[in-house]
Amino acid sequence: MKIFDLPPRLARLHDRKQPIMVAATLFAVLVCVALIGAYLHSLVVGILVIGLGILGYRLIGQIRMLLQVGEQLSGSEKRLQAITDNLTAFIVYIDRDERFQFTNQAYEKWLGKPSSEIIGHHVGEACGDEVYGKYKRFFDRAVAGRKTDFAFAAMRDGSKRYYHASHIPQFDEDGKVVGVCGVIRDITELKKLELQLIKLARVDALTGLPNRLQFDEHLRKAIGRSRRSGFPLALMYLEIDHLKTINDTYGYQAGDEALCEFASRLSASVRKTDNVSRLSGDEFVTILEGMKTKDEADIVASNVIQAMQAEFSVAGKLYLVTTSIGIAILRDDDIEPQSLLRRAHQALYRAKSGGGNAHSAAENRQPANLAAGERRHDAI
Repeated sequence: MKIFDLPPRLARLHDRKQPIMVAATLFAVLVCVALIGAYLHSLVVGILVIGLGILGYRLIGQIRMLLQVGEQLSGSEKRLQAITDNLTAFIVYIDRDERFQFTNQAYEKWLGKPSSEIIGHHVGEACGDEVYGKYKRFFDRAVAGRKTDFAFAAMRDGSKRYYHASHIPQFDEDGKVVGVCGVIRDITELKKLELQLIKLARVDALTGLPNRLQFDEHLRKAIGRSRRSGFPLALMYLEIDHLKTINDTYGYQAGDEALCEFASRLSASVRKTDNVSRLSGDEFVTILEGMKTKDEADIVASNVIQAMQAEFSVAGKLYLVTTSIGIAILRDDDIEPQSLLRRAHQALYRAKSGGGNAHSAAENRQPANLAAGERRHDAI
């Protein structure tokens, strides 16, 4: 028998005086009747009444034993209540009829109701029909005998909190589920840490720009959108000119300052719809989407180069930082994103070969053999 569900008969035995007095009175009456029977020389009546007296005496012993068991169960329940009230987890016990039979103080505070408005009440009544309907399926799985775990979020005190809940079925001696024990933990801090780690895995720690992982995702999606819409897409591959000189002259901290300023100016120079990322070291990329004409990429590249003409403040000194840019327009034969990236990188080296501080566009015509193949396919 679970301590959560104390039998009604034991509950009525908490008053020790009344049942003992009744049994003692019964025993006294039976003894008196036995004496009268013996006085009347009714042996049969005397023996019968004495037997009943013995049974009455045993009844007193059983009542005392039941009272002791009831006190033990009551003590165990009080100890359980004291233990669970000092836990930060929210703990409840709900019977098969979906009524609360036990809650700890943490759950009562979380729900915003005293135990008198929870214990004995249906879940829908205590928690609201919306919450009841939303999470009933998890309770049903537990009633079916399966431990169920799930996570959920809820607004508390104006902020979003994250929780993990476990519904654990409770069985009787015959293996029948008699109720469900629920344990809910606040995992907000763990969730924040998880989200922060995810962000760090996708964002460049120095500049705050998307890193290579996030860039690959953006590029693949952007290519898909361009294929569907028919609007041109361009990729700019940028490299800071002579960053090594800054590092060697002023130190790597100065180099980091130059990288951050470059990232800031680059982001401010492109359109709001463009995506800027840092690949590694002094290499940056920008995805240009939704262009009306392919010439727009040259205009954006010129704006970026112009934005770098103002001297940078590096290690307390002014320093001219320029950039070289390679541009590649998406072609039909760019089956994989890496093909577009590779052509933009090749165009970058052509821009650098002239001394940098310039931009160069990759060849936009498809290879002749591919175009011929497409013509043969159209003819077929």
